[in-house]
Amino acid sequence: MSRIKLVAPNLRILHINDTLESRGGAEAYMFNLGSVQTEEGHSVDYYGISIERSHVKRLRILTRIYNPFSFYGIINKIRKFNPDIIHCHMISMAVSPSVLHAAKLMGIPIAMTVHDYQYICPNRFFIYSDNQPCKHGFNHKCITTDCWPKDQDARYFILNIYHVLKTIVHRWGIKNTVDVFFAPSKSLAYWLKKDLKIEAVLTPLFSDLEGINPSNIEKNNKIVYMGRMDIEKGIEYLFEAMKIVEIEVPEVQLIMIGKGELLEHYKSLVSDMGLGEIIDFKGFIKREELIETVMSAEMVVIPSFGAEMFGLVGLEASLLQRPLVLSDNFGLSERVDELKVGLLFESGNSEDLAKKILELLQNFELVKELSENTKDIAAHYSKNKHYELILSEYNNII
Repeated sequence: MSRIKLVAPNLRILHINDTLESRGGAEAYMFNLGSVQTEEGHSVDYYGISIERSHVKRLRILTRIYNPFSFYGIINKIRKFNPDIIHCHMISMAVSPSVLHAAKLMGIPIAMTVHDYQYICPNRFFIYSDNQPCKHGFNHKCITTDCWPKDQDARYFILNIYHVLKTIVHRWGIKNTVDVFFAPSKSLAYWLKKDLKIEAVLTPLFSDLEGINPSNIEKNNKIVYMGRMDIEKGIEYLFEAMKIVEIEVPEVQLIMIGKGELLEHYKSLVSDMGLGEIIDFKGFIKREELIETVMSAEMVVIPSFGAEMFGLVGLEASLLQRPLVLSDNFGLSERVDELKVGLLFESGNSEDLAKKILELLQNFELVKELSENTKDIAAHYSKNKHYELILSEYNNII
């Protein structure tokens, strides 16, 4: 696959992430990239800790800022594995930037994929107090403003001080240690440059579904949501929209795939809203079943309210040739209008979300047209291109 001449043809690559558990898109991307690198003959290993480990849980108010356990843990890992390069991912919830300083102390070059807005927004959602996308970036307003999701009491001021302090330490940590940054979206790359003066290399994600042969789409009124069950995912807006959709299309079915801290809360909410007959929670399911479930649906909905990329959920839905209905915020919508693979709704507007869902449910010709358009998406999110771009940047810093 690779035509790049390497300083060392067979690299030893160490990926670092808060956890090695399958929690979300960052972990899925890291393991996908590691698998490709292994296929290409490189030696790949991983470092992460359980976020629920006892010492982390007891001391996490401190270790999330700077984790001395990870500092010594990564030094031991480096001594055992002897990497040529370290590639960091999400490090703000457990391992902290202490691993970066340890790597620099050991003389190891560092690459980092920035997966979200955590270094620009202390609460990472990047939604201002008026429920609109933030235009300010990181400044004093991060302390004085009760941004979304609002805490509704005086505690937000104390929490803001803590989150701002953590962000200051982490921003300082990455700016003084990381040799090359990767950003999956134009929006994130823009804010990294504007707010941190960091020039990030644009690296759209890829998926292990590349090359799959999807089944033909059928008219069945099935909708799929797949992702974490967390507040920033906009799930409550989706449920409100389904109340409207059900009136027009009583036979509609929404399949919820994923787990998270709010899973039980959302199950209770669905029951309270009287939507139990049309919404089915699958929880975490195996890869093969997930693919089959998505291919059994007419569309995939991504209702996220917090700032997100056009990530693996959108990419994989498109690779399986299912149209998207997704919010118009930040990087999430970057490629949808351009590639015509779905419909956008106004972020946080459940009525507009219902309107877009109904537009597809009541117009199967449009569903088939958008499905047909998804066949071109693999060229824009190629595994080969992604691998060679990453490899080229590794080569520049080794």
